[in-house]
Amino acid sequence: MGIQGLMSYITNQNKFLRHHDLHDTNLVIDGNCLMSQLYRNNNCNCCFGGDYGEYAYYVNEFFDELLECKITPLIIYDGAMEDKKLDTIIKRSQNRILNASASTPANQLPILPVLTKDTFKYIARKKNIKSVQSTFEADDHIASVAKILNCPVLSFDSDFFIYDVMYIPLNTFKPGIFPNSEGVGFVKKCQIFKTEYFLQSFYRMDKNVLPLAAALLGNDYLSSSLFNDFFSTLKISRKLKKKNFFKKNHSRIEALFRWMQTRSLDNAITSVVNELDPEKRKSVIEVIEVIVNGFLNPSSEMLEPLGYSQQEIDTLMQNISTEQYTFEEVKDFRDKSEKVKDDETDLSCSEDEKATLPSADSLIFKPGSDININGKLPSWFLKKFHTTRFPAYFMDMINRRLIVASEQMEDFSQPSCVNVSLKIISSVFRLLHNGITDYKSMKYITRGSKLNVETYELDCDKYKFPFDIPTLEKLKDFPMLKRKEILTGTLGVNDKLITEFPPIWRLYIATIKYWLDEADAVFTTTAHLYTLVLLLIHHVIKKVIKDQSYFGLESVNVKNSDQVVDNKQFTNQDLVRDMPVKTALEKVTKQDSLVALKYFQLHKQVKKEEEFKIAVVHSFSLLQSCLKQSINLNALLGNLYPDVDIAEFFSGTLAYNLFNDIEQKKPRYNSHISKVFQDSPSVLQLFVSVSTKMQFMAKQKNPSIS
Repeated sequence: MGIQGLMSYITNQNKFLRHHDLHDTNLVIDGNCLMSQLYRNNNCNCCFGGDYGEYAYYVNEFFDELLECKITPLIIYDGAMEDKKLDTIIKRSQNRILNASASTPANQLPILPVLTKDTFKYIARKKNIKSVQSTFEADDHIASVAKILNCPVLSFDSDFFIYDVMYIPLNTFKPGIFPNSEGVGFVKKCQIFKTEYFLQSFYRMDKNVLPLAAALLGNDYLSSSLFNDFFSTLKISRKLKKKNFFKKNHSRIEALFRWMQTRSLDNAITSVVNELDPEKRKSVIEVIEVIVNGFLNPSSEMLEPLGYSQQEIDTLMQNISTEQYTFEEVKDFRDKSEKVKDDETDLSCSEDEKATLPSADSLIFKPGSDININGKLPSWFLKKFHTTRFPAYFMDMINRRLIVASEQMEDFSQPSCVNVSLKIISSVFRLLHNGITDYKSMKYITRGSKLNVETYELDCDKYKFPFDIPTLEKLKDFPMLKRKEILTGTLGVNDKLITEFPPIWRLYIATIKYWLDEADAVFTTTAHLYTLVLLLIHHVIKKVIKDQSYFGLESVNVKNSDQVVDNKQFTNQDLVRDMPVKTALEKVTKQDSLVALKYFQLHKQVKKEEEFKIAVVHSFSLLQSCLKQSINLNALLGNLYPDVDIAEFFSGTLAYNLFNDIEQKKPRYNSHISKVFQDSPSVLQLFVSVSTKMQFMAKQKNPSIS
């Protein structure tokens, strides 16, 4: 959540951040932050549902630059929701729904595509970058690992100014790498914050008092409005008041830090609590203790999932203090002070600010309010969860029988896209709870009928398996064929048909089959199916060309006409409708691929001048909702099919434009495709083989596929 106003307070002054050349070090990365910021900061298109190929290009580039500078990334992701975060998460979900409803190609508002995190994690795994996931919020673990390893944190969260760690705000990372002025190799240029820089401006301050600022200025545990009476007792000098730099909340921060300069932690807490109503004092002290210990005491919990041995952990922890802070109880608190009547020195919240804050009572979360579920879960499950093989919401399903659906670009006159994937969600829920609880239903939070956030009940017992499923403890050792039956049964596919496709395609093809069966027919027509087949063809021809720099960003120009020649070994007259997909793949030539690629390049750009057809986006958002859940069900069952390379298979902008191109030729789809690839017969054969096989799979339930 961060501390209100602290990021701008720090970054608006030159004295707290200093230029730094980063190289030859570990770097602890806030995974959730980096994942989202890389999408937003590189202006990746989100209006058409996600341009994952373009995003993958930037993610790969980012990690390649770190590795070139001999920087070892250690990624830590957030885990399940905590009680203190649920209200915040729901409010943010509401804001993102409103943004999505108002977003157009010409006016794109921030809405992170639903498969962004899956794409990011896939690339990190492919590059063998160490990644872990906290059980709940990751901030404490991120700071702990950085303290223990004595290395910086990369994030964009103002909490890290308080943790006494070396902190690099992500927005100070300069693009590209630079020669190391001190020797061989390269560096990343950035700005770094150290507590010692801060203390130079606040002489004599005890750094252990800093965590109290996080509590007083407002965070997920406590509302800043709770301390209005305390802030009304603070004063700020006239000299500082005259500085235009200080906004109202900056003045409050400055006054608080100056007040803390001469106080011990116990003394400061006593002064703060003196200004509270007596009935709130005990609960606030308990929460402050939790906050302070979170900031001051590093935990080694994430080191083992990061690959450190117990012996290495013991060595690293030898000089690390983990003594828990306990407030030294004051027997008799005095009565509250009289408020300062001079308006200029009143640093409590203004009336407008108060209106935007929750009530004080609604944001006092006592320690231990989150259920400790680790003891109920098998060790194999926890290991996979902490090593990021499972999504964070698995813990939400277990812990509170609840998920908050990811927001998407979709047609808001239609039901939420998450509805199409409820059968898969039900299967996941039953597998997670079997042998742990007797619950048969769960809740999910998603968009309602009027752009508002609603909570719905999902009866997970109505989707029956054809046999008894194992407990979660025994799921890992359940026979592979039985686990595959759970997956294929849920998705409604025949495994023998799926195996006719390359292994890396299989889960994606199975999900398309599920989408064709479950989504409304208007969103799963032949034009939609052909669009997805063309995206697969696009993936194949890029691989055949083997231009590794091409991720949907760079044009592949055919400069020499002699590179593109008639393929005498294969012509349009040789098309075979029932040719196996594997055989057709082997026949695709580089020459045909280079010619065919021009068609995809023509349709990859955003065309802002055209009417925006949200129904087209909605159809493929339904597919993405299914794909997100099928990826996670597959992971829970032991990765029966290889992970889906989302960046290779799906691009929202390209899908949107290809669909519109095909739909204009209705009903002569096949004639149009034949004309498009008339000079690329081996590519056309692959299209015929794949589309024929997928049409055969779809026709069993979907009459709209001709």
